[in-house]
Amino acid sequence: MFLYTCFNCSLSYIKRSPNIPFCIFNLGTLTLQENESGRRGLKSELSAQCSSCLEESPLETSLFITNRGKSVDVNRRIVYRSIETGDGYEGLASFCSIINMPCLSKTAYYQHVETILDALKFEALEDMRAAGQRLSEHILKESGEQNTDTVVDAVVSFDGTWAKRGFTSLTGVVFVLSVDTGEVLYYHVLSKSCQKCALKKGRCNSDDEFEEWQMEHIASGDCDKLSWQFPSHGDRGS
Repeated sequence: MFLYTCFNCSLSYIKRSPNIPFCIFNLGTLTLQENESGRRGLKSELSAQCSSCLEESPLETSLFITNRGKSVDVNRRIVYRSIETGDGYEGLASFCSIINMPCLSKTAYYQHVETILDALKFEALEDMRAAGQRLSEHILKESGEQNTDTVVDAVVSFDGTWAKRGFTSLTGVVFVLSVDTGEVLYYHVLSKSCQKCALKKGRCNSDDEFEEWQMEHIASGDCDKLSWQFPSHGDRGS
């Protein structure tokens, strides 16, 4: 069965690569074979062999992201694409099946999702801190205040949306926006349910045991349903 493989290189690159030897007499033909044990999701490990001199060199279709671990660039990118389009794992698996390509396992997929979401959250918080700093500077400039450590009074508006239409969504997100600059100062995800609570309730032997655990769960701020922890003054940047 023929198997399509994702490449981040071309045959012209292969011929130019100093790491892949060719017969100096140009008598041989280049044969590519896949080493299935080196496959990681959409990344494959190939070998290029000259039919004349039988010299052989490995060729990986994608690079590893870091020096540690086993994260592959093409896998990270395809997962990011599935997040951006909203396809999720099922959409990615269907896409790979249609074009006869290997797909990541569900476990590997969600490991990439966690890494990507952590990076996106970090960048979003940095952008919102910068927006808060710009708002603070704008208000201080307008008021003529020289003390940059002054806590400013800012006019904000709130907006929000649900994950899907029809008033059936269990998850939504709200935003705090500056009236003066129009920039987002903070966001928070709200939920009508908490998976941690649902799982714990099924494991508890009594309602009293669950209620005792839930009180501590809510107090810790980990409950998705009830927690609303607005960022501290330092987190907002203004």
